[in-house]
Amino acid sequence: MKGICVLILISICKSTTAFYTRQSPDGSPNTHETITQEGTKQALSSYIWENKLKQTGSKNTAVDDFFKNDATSKIEMEKAIKTIVQAITNTQVDKVKIAYVHCHADQILLAHQHVISCRDKLSLLKNDVVELRKQLGECLYTVQSFYSNTNWVEMYGDVPYKDFGIKGKTLMAVASHDEDTCNDVTNIDADCGQNIKVQNKLTSGYHHGRGNTKPTKTQGAPAGKCSHGGPDDESRTMVAKCGINKETPTERLSPHFYLHEQAYLAAIAATTDFLTMNDTGILKMLGSKTFDEIFNIKTREDVSLAFVIDFSGSMKEEIAAVREKIIQRVTATIGSNNEPADYVLSLFSDPVTLNKAFVERDGYEMIKRIKNITVAGGYDCPEFASDGIARAISISRNGSTMFVFTDADAKDGHRQQELASAAVAKRIIISPFITGNCSRKRRAIQYVKRKDTASFFQRLAKATGGKVYRTTKEEISAVLNDVIEKTFPVGGVIVDAFNWSRTSSNKVMFAVDSSITVLKIAVCCPGADSGVDLFYPNGTRETFASRISRKLFTTRHEVIMSLQRPTPGRYSLQRKSSSNWSGSVNITAQSLVKQETEILENTGALPTLKGSPIAGTNYTFYVNIYNLGENGTCNDLILTDMLGNELFNVHTIQTTNFMTVRCAAIFITPNQFFQLKLNGTDNNGLEFTRKNALVFKPTNVKFRIVSPETAVIGKEMLVYYEVENTGTINETYEVAITDDDSAAVLPKRRQHTVFAGDIRNGSFTLKPTSSSVILKFSITVYMGKTSEMTQRISKTVLMTDIERPVCTIVSLNGSCNRSSLNTAQCHKYHWFADADISFEGTELENITSSAGSATELLIDDISGLRYGPVNISIRGSCCTPSVIVAAVDTDGYIALCRIELSGGEIVTSMESYDIDVSIKDKNKTDVSYTRIVIAVIVCAIIVVVVVSILAFINYKKYKQSSRGNINYNVNPDTTSGITNQPTSTVEYHSVKSSDISDDRDNL
Repeated sequence: MKGICVLILISICKSTTAFYTRQSPDGSPNTHETITQEGTKQALSSYIWENKLKQTGSKNTAVDDFFKNDATSKIEMEKAIKTIVQAITNTQVDKVKIAYVHCHADQILLAHQHVISCRDKLSLLKNDVVELRKQLGECLYTVQSFYSNTNWVEMYGDVPYKDFGIKGKTLMAVASHDEDTCNDVTNIDADCGQNIKVQNKLTSGYHHGRGNTKPTKTQGAPAGKCSHGGPDDESRTMVAKCGINKETPTERLSPHFYLHEQAYLAAIAATTDFLTMNDTGILKMLGSKTFDEIFNIKTREDVSLAFVIDFSGSMKEEIAAVREKIIQRVTATIGSNNEPADYVLSLFSDPVTLNKAFVERDGYEMIKRIKNITVAGGYDCPEFASDGIARAISISRNGSTMFVFTDADAKDGHRQQELASAAVAKRIIISPFITGNCSRKRRAIQYVKRKDTASFFQRLAKATGGKVYRTTKEEISAVLNDVIEKTFPVGGVIVDAFNWSRTSSNKVMFAVDSSITVLKIAVCCPGADSGVDLFYPNGTRETFASRISRKLFTTRHEVIMSLQRPTPGRYSLQRKSSSNWSGSVNITAQSLVKQETEILENTGALPTLKGSPIAGTNYTFYVNIYNLGENGTCNDLILTDMLGNELFNVHTIQTTNFMTVRCAAIFITPNQFFQLKLNGTDNNGLEFTRKNALVFKPTNVKFRIVSPETAVIGKEMLVYYEVENTGTINETYEVAITDDDSAAVLPKRRQHTVFAGDIRNGSFTLKPTSSSVILKFSITVYMGKTSEMTQRISKTVLMTDIERPVCTIVSLNGSCNRSSLNTAQCHKYHWFADADISFEGTELENITSSAGSATELLIDDISGLRYGPVNISIRGSCCTPSVIVAAVDTDGYIALCRIELSGGEIVTSMESYDIDVSIKDKNKTDVSYTRIVIAVIVCAIIVVVVVSILAFINYKKYKQSSRGNINYNVNPDTTSGITNQPTSTVEYHSVKSSDISDDRDNL
């Protein structure tokens, strides 16, 4: 099975447009992924050494030195880099048809301008670190591709081009469209090393199927445009043959393979420069605070986890939720690096004399404290919330996180500024949870919405960097769990999770590896008399009599066993044979060996799957293991159902980079929900297991959406979607859109009945009105019969009051059929088109055609214009049946119009002396061919008759000339001759009427 997986993994990497993104088919480790990892590591090492470590220690080991006592934070840094790599991969796939993104087809100036606009977007996104990482990946893709796809490395070696993509810098000369850039060679796959013709100019290869068409030369031409090259580039068979890409060290894949290492090193250096170059790096542009957030350059501090609780009579549900959360957190983290330095509990009510606050270093003492809370006071609103918060601030450590729980107003709300100042001074973040708005009347009688409550807590949260969470008493537990995990994560791993049914064995085994520092087993929900016991690998039963082992029972009858520093080996969990219960078992742990799973589509670039997997489809699954060690291995990937039962297992293929061990497997997704569990051995050779918390939900609905990248505030934008039924029965789907800005325009839901194997599409309208920088929206597909969610894709677009250029084809006249698509005929067939460039609030820098002087481009004057539309007329022949018009504004934003007249067919190369009669359309029927023959014969007869008449007239003319020696020459103006036909000067001679009579007589 492992051998089969290897073959599959290699075969899927068959197509690329630059460096391979994750995995090269020749096994080369040099990909966009490793370029990004190495370039980022170099940038971060220098940054941390200079700014965090103050130039102490070694620059080369600065990252490891900074995170040496906080491996969890280092993993978060590595995950941030992985997110950037995912964005690079998705860029290569999502923008495969945009040549300048890949630096293809001599569109290097556009690539330069694209990176400029990309950097501008980074500035706009600086307050959203998630979107910032994605945008950074898009920028780096083009920056890195420059070195594999252009001839820069041929000229300058492994030195990065520091002016590329920098606003205000003039790009060095780029070869024009009319300029031959490569010499033709005999072989299309080898011996192409010295094929570049141009000197001291940038050029890049064409790549058919990637949004560009290589100009065709006549057969035997000695030179032409360069190709990208490689097996999937059809243009490599055209003059000039072969290619110039340097994406791999293998000749059949990369014609300039011998320069691959230099291109790789240049791309790494350019990545480092893009991040931390003194004057132009994003560190300078975004600032150190944002830079730290992008890459998680921070370590855990010794901080408090503080809870400020209104313990008046109506707060029983909230207190119970906090109690459960503290029990779960203490038992999961106690004794580990993820445990808070201490816990703070502050209770407030009315009168203020009931208020009290405690600090506990021992988590189990905190559990006792909160278990002993007895509700008191608070029979009328509001409460002394400010006093409770002030007490908590005074005993909390610097940099702590504080959660406030209440359903009432703050009676001492006038202290808001005092609290904010005290919290900011200690860098304490305050996030209130409001489960009601109690009026000044008795809380048991009436609840009303009050503006004071929201405004007091809202101002306090905003001042300290927190957030107000408004929820209900019924939902407080779920909301609290999500919020605390995001702001103060446990950082644990799942060893295993399953349903322990009545019919299952009363003894279950599980592995504890050498990296586990805290083991937690939660059995739900047999209660205190369940008879569930834990046994060590040597068979000894744990009695939970020491401080490092505890057994607790929650109010919902859950049994929790927590064990610090467990001995590695195979443990067993046993229940009494007389027990008559079933329930769930969750085995979690504190461990530095963590895993993260990606599901990838099986294309050359391996992009991240958007939405849910399609049942019965092959996908590649990457399980990335952090801190496994150089001796660690991954063996099998096990698919389980939702009860933990094994469906099947797949052997994995293991690769390693400087961040993770990657365990890869390909399998067909089952038509049911499933989870993944990985088995392997740790660095000491001991068995380990890790289960992913994600639930994969295969569906029979394939779904994709297309939306603009930017939205103009106050103007409508369309979002298109496509729904495909991949199942075997007809289905009805509900498609709905939601957004975070109330921008969706009615209707927000649409219904489609889709036959099996069929596709339906539609669109939604968004009209953003706020001044927010980004608009986030999601489109969800529901099953019509059950309303079950089956697909959801979320997108983010930039919002701006500047309308960036948009190009629209207004009219297109002419076509290039097969008979015109050859070098002997193409110049005789002409086409013309009109387009409009709309924009507002910016200025256009230039408008260009990808065909250069092969087309005639007529443009309105654009100097000084800050709004459109600008009208464009473009004319050309069928020698250039595919043309791209690009309009670029002064910030580098690009609008494209694609003119396609041949349906994707290219011009065929012919000898220069080939004649028209040899051109036949292969698709002509016999009847059509007969008609052509008849037409040719008729034309031939007409020509013979005309020639005879002209000969006779010339004879008469000669006679007349000899008599009077008079000659009249008339040269009519033919500048308005018929389109697509050559014009010429015709010589006319006057003839007397008497001569015409004579001619008739002679006839």
